[in-house]
Amino acid sequence: MSWKTEKSTKELSECKRVLDVSCIVSKTDTKWIITYINDKFCEISGYSEEELIWKPHNIVRHPDMPKKAFEDLWKTIKSKKVWRWVVQNRKKDWSSYWVIAYVVPLLDINNEIIEYMSIRTDITKEKKMEENVIKIHETEIDKLREISDLKDSFLSLATHELRTPLTVVKWYLSMILEWDIWHVNIEAKEYLAKVYKTTNNLISLISELLDLRKIESWKDEFKFDLININKLIRDMHEHMLVLSNKKKQKLILDIEYDDFLFNTDCQKLEIVLQNILSNSIKYTQEWWKIILKSYKEKNKLIISIIDNWFWISKENQKDLFKEFTRVKSEQTRDIMWTWLWLPIVKKILDKLKWDIIVVSKEWKWSEFKIILPNKKAK
Repeated sequence: MSWKTEKSTKELSECKRVLDVSCIVSKTDTKWIITYINDKFCEISGYSEEELIWKPHNIVRHPDMPKKAFEDLWKTIKSKKVWRWVVQNRKKDWSSYWVIAYVVPLLDINNEIIEYMSIRTDITKEKKMEENVIKIHETEIDKLREISDLKDSFLSLATHELRTPLTVVKWYLSMILEWDIWHVNIEAKEYLAKVYKTTNNLISLISELLDLRKIESWKDEFKFDLININKLIRDMHEHMLVLSNKKKQKLILDIEYDDFLFNTDCQKLEIVLQNILSNSIKYTQEWWKIILKSYKEKNKLIISIIDNWFWISKENQKDLFKEFTRVKSEQTRDIMWTWLWLPIVKKILDKLKWDIIVVSKEWKWSEFKIILPNKKAK
């Protein structure tokens, strides 16, 4: 034997030793019959060498492994390519172990496949750790869901219990302020008017909380019908004119398309439009204008509400749809107002599979854009 041949043989022997020490190794013929295994294969599988040699490699296949994986295996290795997969195998005692497997076609001098070599790395510990993390995560999620359900139950009960006495208080205050038989001096009436306004705001807040919890718990059903969006917007404009006229505001209607039919929940869409418009009217100053506009843009329908009651800086826009968020600006400093109506709007639109964005120019105006795709229109 020449020294070159001896050197090559030694190098091959060392390579095999490294593989046997570090990896689970097996070889099969072209029919997937085992012709060689190393000690690590026997150790992890629980089989002896005699129980494995000349047996089909399927002896360690786990029943939970998808057929697609092995279809991909044969397609890959028959194309003389290396196949890699995370594989769940079965031990002799029917317990499982996990490996990262590489299956390599071995070729002869004519470039034909003569056998397959499989080289695997044991990742069973890592897999078990991963499963434990998932279980812990699922347990924590279950706990959070339970806490959330308890919180919602408490909020629902608390808001129901609070709304009834507050409504009674509001009714008595209304009688005192509006009836002449109550002899109340002007200064006292001014204080009572402030109490009445605060009570009314609290009742509105409680109603919004109830609406929000109802939507979150999916107790509010959504009923989809084919409706005329154009007519809905016109009706909403006519309805809200009563409020805007009281403040001598101009509520301008601008529809840039003909009748538009769409399958959606009419009542929920009315709630969305009414929420945005009523707040715009409520906080826009007298004599100012509000624009209710609808137009098509590429493959989308846009319903736009533009007002100048306040503008929103970019850093505040990202929090607009969070519960109990307030915009910090000179315009809202003295307003008893929370952001609950916007989370309600967002949750409804999410369930309708619509979208809403806010465009705002500081010291100018704010625009709420309700967006739906045009593809479902008839």
